[in-house]
Amino acid sequence: MHALQHADQRLGALACVALQPWRWARKLWSPARPVKRVLAIKFWGIGSLQLLTPAIATLRAHHPNAELVFLTLAQNRASAEALGVFDRVLCVDVTSASWLGVFGRIARLLRGLRRERFDEVYDFEFFTRFSALISLATGAPRTHGFAAPNVWRGGFHTDSAPFNRYWHVARNFRVLAGGENGRNVTANDLAPHRYDARDVERVDALLEARGVAREDAFAVLNPNAGELSLERRWPRENFAVLADRLAREEGVAVVFIGSAREREYTALACEPAASLRVLNLAGELTTPELVALLARASVVVSNDSGPMHLAAAIGAPTLGLFGPETPVMYGPIGLRARALYRPPPCSPCINVHDNKLSSCIWGHPQCLVAISVDEVLANARGLMRGEDFELVPERPRAAPNPSSFAERPGVPEAPGGPEVHSMRVLLLNPPGAQVYIRDYFCSKTTKSNYLFHPIDLVVMSGSLATHHDVQVLDCIAERLAPDQARSRVDAFGPEVIVSLVGSVSWEQDRAFLADQAERGRRVLALGDVLHERSEERLKQEPWLEAALHVFTNQDVVHYLAGNLPEVEEMTIRDDRARVWRIKGRRTQRGAYRVPRPRHELFPEHGYHFSFAKHARFATVLTDYGCPYQCTFCVISTLGFQTRPVEDVLEELDELRARGIRETFFLDQTFGVQKARALELCKALEERGDLSWTTFTRPDRADDELLAAMKRAGCHTLIMGVETADDELLAKYKKVYTREDVVAGFARAKRHGLRTVGTFIIGLPEETEETLESSLELAIELDLDFMSVNMAVPRFGTPFRARSIELGLVDPADLVMDQGGAEAFLPTRTLDRDAMLAMKKRMVRRFYLRPSYLWRRLRSAKSLYELKAQAREGLALLLRNT
Repeated sequence: MHALQHADQRLGALACVALQPWRWARKLWSPARPVKRVLAIKFWGIGSLQLLTPAIATLRAHHPNAELVFLTLAQNRASAEALGVFDRVLCVDVTSASWLGVFGRIARLLRGLRRERFDEVYDFEFFTRFSALISLATGAPRTHGFAAPNVWRGGFHTDSAPFNRYWHVARNFRVLAGGENGRNVTANDLAPHRYDARDVERVDALLEARGVAREDAFAVLNPNAGELSLERRWPRENFAVLADRLAREEGVAVVFIGSAREREYTALACEPAASLRVLNLAGELTTPELVALLARASVVVSNDSGPMHLAAAIGAPTLGLFGPETPVMYGPIGLRARALYRPPPCSPCINVHDNKLSSCIWGHPQCLVAISVDEVLANARGLMRGEDFELVPERPRAAPNPSSFAERPGVPEAPGGPEVHSMRVLLLNPPGAQVYIRDYFCSKTTKSNYLFHPIDLVVMSGSLATHHDVQVLDCIAERLAPDQARSRVDAFGPEVIVSLVGSVSWEQDRAFLADQAERGRRVLALGDVLHERSEERLKQEPWLEAALHVFTNQDVVHYLAGNLPEVEEMTIRDDRARVWRIKGRRTQRGAYRVPRPRHELFPEHGYHFSFAKHARFATVLTDYGCPYQCTFCVISTLGFQTRPVEDVLEELDELRARGIRETFFLDQTFGVQKARALELCKALEERGDLSWTTFTRPDRADDELLAAMKRAGCHTLIMGVETADDELLAKYKKVYTREDVVAGFARAKRHGLRTVGTFIIGLPEETEETLESSLELAIELDLDFMSVNMAVPRFGTPFRARSIELGLVDPADLVMDQGGAEAFLPTRTLDRDAMLAMKKRMVRRFYLRPSYLWRRLRSAKSLYELKAQAREGLALLLRNT
C-alpha cells in the first residue's frame, strides 16, 4: 500500500505532466450533454466509504434519473455493495505480485470506463494523482475533484471544491457533491451498511461456539488501524489490559476484530488477557457479518479506522481513539458515538494533503500513549450505561479559535451583549457575468486575472460570527452561475443576507438580491452604488432593508439586535416603511477594534493575486480610510482610523497557524503613522515567515520605512503615479510632484522591492500628450508592473460632483467600471473610443517590450511565480488587444 502511495506521488506527477495536452484538448472538444450516467470514485478506506453516503444521497438528488456507478478497489467491493446506495460497483485489483500485472489491469479498466461514456465523474479521493488521471481518462465532459493550495493534480478536473481541513471529511464529501447546506453531517444523514438474518445467524453461531450465548453482553475491541496509517494504533498491550478489565470488572465477553491480515497482530493483543471470555474473530467475518456483530455490541472501542465508522453509523455505542489524526475531520458520526482525543502539541501529524503518510517526529505516536487504560475504561463504562460524554475538543489545536474579543485588555465588551438573538447570517458576494471586484466602496472588472478577498466581508465576518451562525458565499471566487448560487443560498437557509453590491454589476446584483428578498430573507447591502444618495436607492429598491456605510464598526450587529441608538451610520427602512439615514455619530479619526476576522469561512480556492509569491494568501486590513484628499478617490471620504498592532498580529498569527504565509495588506497608504508601521514591521520581522504586498505613497516611502518593510517580508510595493503632469497632480490634490514620484520609486528599488505604479487616465483635462508623457514616465521609473485605471466619477467624491457639473456624466447613470474594459468618461479632447484605444496602446507598449519580458522571465523565483505571471500577463494582454 505504501509503495502505491509513493508511486502516486512520483510517477503520478510525471503522468499528469505528460497528459496535459489531453487535458487541453478535452477542454476544447468535450461539450456538455444530458446526465445519464455518473461515476463516483473512492479507492481507499472502508470508513471513508461509510462517510461518503451523505454525498451519494446528494448526487441522487441532483441526478435522480441517472445511473450511479461506483469505482473502488477490489477489496472494498463487498463493503460498497453492502451500503446499498450504488446502482453498480466497479473494481480494480492492485494486489498483483508484479507492477506489470497492475498496469495491465488498470489499462483494461480504462478501456471499460471509456466504453461506459460517463457524463459526470466525482473524484472523492483527496489529492491522489491516480484518481485524477482516471477521471480524465473516462472522457466525461465534466469531472469534479478536491482542490487545495500547493497540491497539484494536473488541473484535470473541470470543477473543483475546496478541501476544508477544519470540517469533517463527510461534510467535505458532501460539498464536492454540491450539497453544502451550512451544517455538519449527522447520524441521520448516513446510510449504514446493510446486513440480513443470515449474517446475524452466522455471528450468533461463531459466538456460541466460543461460549458467548445470544443473550450475553459483549464488548468489541478493534486494536487495528488499517495499512494506510499504522501510527493510529493505541498500544496493543493497553487493549489487552482493557479487555481483561472489561471481562473481569464488567462481566462482559470481549470480542477482538480485524481483517485476515491483521489476525496475528490481534492475537497478540488477546494473549495477555486472563479471561476465557476474550475472543479473537479477526479474519473470520465478512463485512455484513461484522456490521451484524457491531450492532449487537454493548460498546465498541476502536482506533481511528473503518470499523469505528461502521459501528457509529449502525448505532452502536462507539468510542474512537484518536492521536495522529484529529476527530474534527474523522470523528465517528452516530447518535451514541464519542471520540477520545488528548493531543500533544505535535498532533495532528497525518494529513490528507500528503496521502496520509505519517510525519511523527518521535518515531512512534506519543499522542496515543498519553491516553490511559483507566480513561478508556471509564468512558466505555459510561457508554454502556447510556451516559452522555462530551470528549472531543471543538477544534484541533492547530485550528483557528474564536476571537477573544471581550477578553483582551482595552477591548470593550462584544457589542450587543449576551442577549443578542442568534441568526443564520450569510455574507454574500453575489454572482456576476464577469469577474467583478466589489469592495471598499469601489467596484470594477478585474484588469487581468486577479481576485482578492472582499475585505468588507472579511472584516465583518469577525463581528457577526461573535453572535450569529455565519456562512460566507463568494460566488465570484467560486465562479457560480446565478442558479448555482441560489441553490447554495437555499441550502444554507439564511434569515439575513449581508451582500456586497457594485455599480459595475448593479443590474445583476439587484435582480439576484430582489429574488432572495422574495424568498423571505432580509437583505442588507453595502457598496459604492449605495454610498451616495442611499435614501433614494432604498426608496427605489423595496427589496433592500438597509445599507451599511461602514464595515469596521459594529453597526450590522447593533442593527440586527434592534439596538438602533448604538448604530453609527446606516440607511435603514423602519417598520413603517420610512427610509432614513443615521449619520454623524461616527468618529472618523482614532482607532477601531473588531473581533478577529474569520478567514476560515472563505473559500480556499478561486482567489488570485498578481504579485503574490505563493498561491495561498490572505487579504488583511490594518487601517481604514485615508487621510489624504485625492478628489477622485472614494477612500478619502471615509476619514482615517487605525487598528491596534496587537489586533493585527492576532489575526496574522491565526493565519500562520493555518499555514498561510502570503498577505496582501489592503491599507490605502501603509506607513501613514510611521511609528505604528515600524512597530508592526518589527513584529513581522521577528516572526520571519511572512511575505507581503501593500500600497503606499512615493512621498511617504522614506529609507527608514522601506528598510523596515523589506526586513519584515515585504516584497512588492504599489504606489500611485497617476499622471506625469504636475498640473493634474496639483488639481486633483495628490500633494506630490513628478519629482517626488521619481525619487520614491528609486528608493524602493534601492531597497530591493518590486514596484507597481498605478495610473489614472481619462481625467477631463487629459490629452494624447499627457498620456504619452505618463507612459514615458512608467518606462523611466523602471517599474516591475504598471496598473492603468480609467477615471470614473465614484459615488460621494468631489470628482463626481465636478463631472456632473461639466455635463460629462448623467447623475442617473449608476453603472460604471474603472477596470478599463470600457471608457466611462470622455475628456475635453478625446471621446470614449479614443480614450479606450489609448489606454490599450499604453498597456501593450509597456508590457511587450523585449527587455521587459526578459526581465520578468529572469525574476521568477519559482514555478508558481512563472505560471502566475504568465497567466496574469496573458489575461492582461487579451483585455488590451
